[in-house]
Parts: sequence; structure tokens; C-alpha cells
Amino acid sequence: MTTELPPAGPPPADPPPADPPPADPSPAGLTPQAPKPPLAPEPPLLPEPPQQSAPPLGAATFDPAAYPAPTGWMAPTPLPAPPPPNVALAVLAGIAAAVVAGAVYGWILGLTKHEISYLALGVGLLVGAVVGKVGGRSPALPYVGLVLSLLGVFLGQFFGEAIIGAHANDLSVTSALLDYTSDVFQAWKADFDVLSFLFMALAGVVGFRTPRRMNG
Repeated sequence: MTTELPPAGPPPADPPPADPPPADPSPAGLTPQAPKPPLAPEPPLLPEPPQQSAPPLGAATFDPAAYPAPTGWMAPTPLPAPPPPNVALAVLAGIAAAVVAGAVYGWILGLTKHEISYLALGVGLLVGAVVGKVGGRSPALPYVGLVLSLLGVFLGQFFGEAIIGAHANDLSVTSALLDYTSDVFQAWKADFDVLSFLFMALAGVVGFRTPRRMNG
């Protein structure tokens, strides 16, 4: 019995080697890190407060609190306190001013036989100024000036009627005022008209406002 051998030939070729794995770009022994999150936006910067510049060298600064208050003849003189109101004295002084102003007003009225508005305003101004100067600060003084200014104009008109009547009847002014007082008063009532009332009202307004303006 014979054994048949296969025919001799070239040995079979080896299979081609497999492709190598792709190279790892990261360094050896290090693992890849996750990507970092984006940074938050920075808050806006606040404006810096203005800085005060230092005084220049050699400049002197004055601090009044660091020096004592002056004494002696250098001390400031305090203002005098306003006097307290004195209504009674103001009334007496106002009556005197009303009599004087009324006498001047009546004398001019008796000579000219006409009433003059400026004289009536002058009576109110004089009486109000005297009341305000003597009385000081008091809410009653304007009303005192009002009443006494009306009294001054009335006395002036009455005195003027006495002068006119005395010249017309060949009498003295004193006799007309003392012996014929009622007749002079009746003559004053007969001659009192709208113009006389207007002059009296103007004098009262001025006598009221003058003390108020003088004493604030």
C-alpha cells in the first residue's frame, strides 16, 4: 500500500497585518479634559469720586474755631434790644401831633378858604410817624394812628371854619372858638362835602399805614 503525497509547491502567504490604531494626540499618560465654561462678563466699573486737590504749598487755611473770641475793646458790640411797646405814651404823643397838625391845617384853610389834599396827607403822615416812633412794635398802633389822623383833620377843618367866621363877623378867633362854638360846628357841618370826606379818609389811611411800615 502506497501513500500519495501532495505535490510540492510554495507555502501559503501570511495575511496582511491590520492597520494600527490612530495615534492619540494627547500626551502620554494624560486624559483629555473637558472644555472650560465661558467666563462671566465683568461688572462695569463705577466712576471714581472726584478727588479734592491739596492746597498748594505755602497756602494758609483759616479756621475760626481754632481762635478764641475777641474780648475787650475788640469784642463786637451787641445790637440794642428794641424798646417794649408803649401804647399809652403813643396815644398822648399822637394827640399832641394831631392838635399841632390840625392847627397848621386849619390856619392854611382859613387863609385860602380851600382844602388842600397834600395838607390832609401831611396830617396823617405826621400823626402816624409820631405814633409809630413813640409806641414801638404793637398791633394796636396802626388803629391809633388811624383815629388820631381823622381827629387831626377834623380839628383842622373846625379851626379853619372858626378863622373864616371870625374874619367875616369882625371877631377874634379865640372868641369864635369859645363863644360861638356851636355856630362854628354848624358851619362845619354845612360845608362838609364829598371832598372833605375824601381828604379825611386819605389822612386816615396814611395814619394807619405809617406805623405799620415803620415797625414792620
